[in-house]
Parts: sequence; C-alpha cells; structure tokens
Amino acid sequence: MKADPLTCDTIRGALVLDNDGPAIDWDSMIFSYQKTDRMYIAHCKQDGDWGPGVMQDFQDLSMSPAAGVLNYGQGLFEGLKAQRATDGSIVLFRPERNASRMQDGAKRLGIP
Repeated sequence: MKADPLTCDTIRGALVLDNDGPAIDWDSMIFSYQKTDRMYIAHCKQDGDWGPGVMQDFQDLSMSPAAGVLNYGQGLFEGLKAQRATDGSIVLFRPERNASRMQDGAKRLGIP
C-alpha cells in the first residue's frame, strides 16, 4: 500500500493567511515550538492515500491508547521554519527538503 505524498502543493489550498490576527514579531521568533491559533490536519485513509486536509482552530488532539506512537515509539517529527521576506510575503525554508526527510523517515518506520 503506497500513500500519495503529502506535498506542499497538496496543502497549499488549505492555507489562508489571516492578516486580521495578531502581529507576529518575526525578529524575536526562535527555532522552537511556536503556539499558533490554527493547525493543519490530514488523515491517511485505509487505502493508503491521504484524505483532504483542513486548517482548523488549534485544539488538543484525541489519541487512542492503542496508538503505535504510544505502544511502539513509532513517531516522526520534522520542523519547518518560516519567516517574512522584505516584500512582506511569508517564505518557508526549503519545504521540499523538509517533506523529503519526512517521507524518508516515514518509509523507514512503515508509516504511510
């Protein structure tokens, strides 16, 4: 079962920049977890393909006690850095390499 890759193009349509939200202090942002008011969720279907993702309000995640990450340590994390360019746009630092590393890690762990 081979999952379609979750690529930048896959999620681009779900991302909407909310300019009405609080201003981001880009100069003091560090490379660490940054709490936001939104989150992106996508699910892998039984056939191995990714379902459509959605951008939604930040909230706690619900997880089964039988989840592989809890029982077998099967988990994967890959950070992604964004910053504001001089023209005011938001740019991501090498998102394709980020996605490639995540896909490589998922393949090694048997995660679709």
